[in-house]
Amino acid sequence: MSEDEGEIGGKVDTETREKRERMVEVCPVCGSSELYYETGGAIGKVYHCKDCGYIGALVVEADEEMVEAIKEGYGRERKEEGKGDA
Repeated sequence: MSEDEGEIGGKVDTETREKRERMVEVCPVCGSSELYYETGGAIGKVYHCKDCGYIGALVVEADEEMVEAIKEGYGRERKEEGKGDA
């Protein structure tokens, strides 16, 4: 293996590790990290979102870019719901 290959592999490993460290668990509906356990234990965890009221077992492990995309989609849906009520 050449010296360049070692550097590239090391750089990729470092970038991957740093990206994983920036990941946070967020609500799959609104992108909020304001989650708490509703229940948990032997059957698994059930999360509750303080912002939108979501209750479920699924949470998304996301970086900043993904969180923003989820929040953007949620905002767009909320806006469309508001237009339908008028």
